[in-house]
Amino acid sequence: MLLLPLLVSFPLLFNLMFAMQNSALYRSPTSDLSFGNFKRDPFHYLWAEKLSSSMMRDQLDCGFLCVGEPNCYSFNMAAYPDSKGLYLCELLATDKYREAEKVHANATFHHCSPSSPCESAPCKNGGVCVPEYERNSYHCECKPVFCGTHCKRYKCGGIEFSLLLLHVVELEESHAVINHWFTSFQLLAMNSILNRSIVLLFPDKHSPNKLNLLLLNFLCSLLLCYLFFRKSNLQ
Repeated sequence: MLLLPLLVSFPLLFNLMFAMQNSALYRSPTSDLSFGNFKRDPFHYLWAEKLSSSMMRDQLDCGFLCVGEPNCYSFNMAAYPDSKGLYLCELLATDKYREAEKVHANATFHHCSPSSPCESAPCKNGGVCVPEYERNSYHCECKPVFCGTHCKRYKCGGIEFSLLLLHVVELEESHAVINHWFTSFQLLAMNSILNRSIVLLFPDKHSPNKLNLLLLNFLCSLLLCYLFFRKSNLQ
């Protein structure tokens, strides 16, 4: 008889251990087992749709409340209690990774979202990182002109291209530097350096062969001549 409770509880304990090792937010579809591993961003607030607002006696209770709500993916909690010693807890239907532009500094709140590889901002060119908490993974939702696992590839007319960036740096000095071949490039970074960059597009099926490299060297030479000529005219 004593073995029966152990046999019943062992799968639950195993699932809990597995979830704690491999998931940032886990809710069992067949039991009341739930687990959450939240990261706090002190004095930040996510301005997003609220599932509910509650007054809690302890800040940790806000995390338990979110884990127990199937549609909760993050929460804002008051940094300080009110006159009754209670903390305001706001459950949210999204998180800071999907709504990064809505996270702002705030003097009276902390924001908590589950830990995720999205923390390293793997999605490029304006792509949105969508966490997959149960697998401790993610996928990127790319803007229309980009594709690929991390939105690093550029699509034009249905054809994918690799980008070659010839980035000239240290123009204020008396020399310039040309970077190497890149199979991808963050286009968002171009806005600040567009006045000193050239981007060449090569279809993916074509690598930079000898002919391309000869053309590249020729273009580099033209670029350097142009830059130094421009610099000398400005002086």
